[in-house]
Amino acid sequence: MDLLIDIGNSRVKWATHDEASAGAEWFFAEPLLHGGDYQACISPLWKELLKPGRVALSCVASSAATSAVVDRVDSLWGMQVRLLINTETAYDINSNYADRELGVDRWLVVIGARSLLEGNVAIADFGSAVNIEFLTEGSEYLGGMILPGRMLMYQSLAAGTAMDLGDLAKFDGQLGESTDTVISAGVISALTGALEKSIQFAQKQHKREWRVIITGGDSKMLAPYLSKQYILEPNLVFIGMSEVLNWQG
Repeated sequence: MDLLIDIGNSRVKWATHDEASAGAEWFFAEPLLHGGDYQACISPLWKELLKPGRVALSCVASSAATSAVVDRVDSLWGMQVRLLINTETAYDINSNYADRELGVDRWLVVIGARSLLEGNVAIADFGSAVNIEFLTEGSEYLGGMILPGRMLMYQSLAAGTAMDLGDLAKFDGQLGESTDTVISAGVISALTGALEKSIQFAQKQHKREWRVIITGGDSKMLAPYLSKQYILEPNLVFIGMSEVLNWQG
């Protein structure tokens, strides 16, 4: 069994993957908001988990987050943690992206997408930030777009205006008729529209048609408002992590 841990800008996520079981069984834990207090978030985790064969970590947060995971795994099982970085690959994916700038979480979803789909693939990760990536049928990574995620957009309006905003209203697919509903309509339309516009750019620039896969914490919520056909895989980063571990051996 592998223990896979992903620490992002706002949440700690983890999963287990047992290829020895029937159907290569997955378990996905509920994500936890860390609030920057990594030790408090991580120190209670995994005490009832059987000792894994391998532990891997993807982390775009501070070194304190990595240290909290390393300390916890060592205290539980006396094991080392494999810290995944963006130079590790699988499926012979090539990248011309600026050196050292590509986040490991973005790289892993690209690897995960290739393990699920052949051909030209557009990958949208709807998390705290929205990352849109493009991978050709020849496994060349082309880059893409980054924009604020759903809550960052909403919070920027709350922080930058005099509007008294409550929780983000539910979007019903129609024009808003109150401050809360027009903001919700704008945020959701901006996110889904960014994916569709990025695909238009990629089609024009690279003269290809693109299959679409969406992932991330907001993917299920946003999926009904996409006009493009898509494959929904909320846990794509863990699939990419598993592929890299198996590639490493």
